[in-house]
Amino acid sequence: MKFLKNHFIHNKGPGKALLILDGHASHWSDVAVSHLTAENNVTLFYHPSHITQNLQSLDRSFFKPLKTYWRQALSSLIHNKPDCKVSRLQFGSLLNAAWSKAATVGNGTSGFSATGIYPYNPQAILQHAFAISHGSSNDTASTSKVCDLPTPAVASTRRFSGSGL
Repeated sequence: MKFLKNHFIHNKGPGKALLILDGHASHWSDVAVSHLTAENNVTLFYHPSHITQNLQSLDRSFFKPLKTYWRQALSSLIHNKPDCKVSRLQFGSLLNAAWSKAATVGNGTSGFSATGIYPYNPQAILQHAFAISHGSSNDTASTSKVCDLPTPAVASTRRFSGSGL
């Protein structure tokens, strides 16, 4: 409620707004939330609970490509040294390379289409997305050897100002 009132509604601007939430009962059971959103021209869109990994636009259109580009950047630098660990300095340049490819307007807008939010398409999410998850078998190996990878001589940061990214 505090976030909704002090941040979302405070910064939404004039006109209608759509707020997409997980359908967990804690998000919709508060009657005050319904009244506050109705008074401020905010439409609440609830995903079914516990399956948001299949329904969230960012998960489908940004984080998945980011993971792919991260693996590509990492692989291209350490393909000859599989036992090494990336240092904190090297992490930033690897993440920047992956982020630059994944954080595009096209990826952002395609997430709404992929999840059936806009244009509205309830068939966009396959029935297997509603099946019960049985956990992950992804095992992660831990290593302590630091790779001898090139690091940037000067760290650069990109700052965003105004409403544009």
